[in-house]
Amino acid sequence: MDDAKENAELLEKLYQITITYFYSSWEEIRAVAANLAGIILEHTDRQRMKWLDLEYLLMSLQVLQKDPSPTVQLVATEIISDICSGRVIGE
Repeated sequence: MDDAKENAELLEKLYQITITYFYSSWEEIRAVAANLAGIILEHTDRQRMKWLDLEYLLMSLQVLQKDPSPTVQLVATEIISDICSGRVIGE
């Protein structure tokens, strides 16, 4: 992910594609997408996060917390917790 960290455009594209999978009909895809969004945040410098709408991400993750799948709920809850505690957003 270090190369991606240097390429904000690549991270932005990956992030935009990833959040579209939050609405997949497959629960495994929704869980992995939420997890990948957290990983992207973890590897993104704050200065390069201008493209990130954190409010939208949190809203989308809150929707996933109400997902029928307990796995998706758990992943979404963990990512929200990490975001709120500041653990996911890179320095």
